[in-house]
Amino acid sequence: MLVVGSTSVLGRAVAVLQRSAGHDVHFAGRRQADYPLEFPFENLPNWCAVERFDAVVNAVGSVGGLRTMEVSRAAIANTVAAVGALEIAQAVGAQHLVHLSSIYAADPVAYAGPASYPITKRSGDELLVTRAATSSISVSILRPTHVYDDGGACRPHQGALYGIVDRAVAGEPIRLTHPFGRRDYLHLDDLCVAVSAAVDSRPQGRFTVRSPETHTFDHIARTAIAFTGAGSVVTTAEPPHGEPPRAARLDVDPVLPGFRASVGLDEAIERIVTKART
Repeated sequence: MLVVGSTSVLGRAVAVLQRSAGHDVHFAGRRQADYPLEFPFENLPNWCAVERFDAVVNAVGSVGGLRTMEVSRAAIANTVAAVGALEIAQAVGAQHLVHLSSIYAADPVAYAGPASYPITKRSGDELLVTRAATSSISVSILRPTHVYDDGGACRPHQGALYGIVDRAVAGEPIRLTHPFGRRDYLHLDDLCVAVSAAVDSRPQGRFTVRSPETHTFDHIARTAIAFTGAGSVVTTAEPPHGEPPRAARLDVDPVLPGFRASVGLDEAIERIVTKART
């Protein structure tokens, strides 16, 4: 297996799981990679002519921002790299490509951050579908919800979740503007299992990868407080006085066949609290 995106948190985690299952996994990317790769490229890297892989996983991505250069980086990471990963897969003789996208590619207007992220993610997905239509490679586009982990590797992208837990650990008031706003959190371990399932069964199309249930921010806060024995919830705006941000639709795409998340958010919060204290 070739994982494109050598510095990606998700790519590294996928590699760990695949290696534990006995698979031979290599990285392509800018740093810490077995094979050097930079997007965009005018010509395929020389190693593509001699190396062979059964499957390719594209874990390249960027949240982007509002500045011109941030938008450009997001476009390259989320759009150009998606198509480039398909070209790599074709060149190395792979039979299947798993592309890691985002739930917000299916519902961009629900994203609360810079619009460059969901729009470029969606563009990458659509370009990949168009190019794959003339290819012999099967392509699985996985659209996970909010990915988090116990150790905090996903902390930069899940500030709301880790911020709530941090304040509970510190015994500080947890201020919630929209306490009953709901969010679906998917543990990184479960995402890795989903990628493994996609590699094995090779389903073609776009698929949602999510947890069985969503949780309110109020529930998350009170769960963190229960495990720490400290902190308090302070609501700064209650419905109907303040409308919560609209949650991304989870029914736009079918759920990945044969996959069901197994890590519950409550038990994961307990582990996050334990690690934060140590």
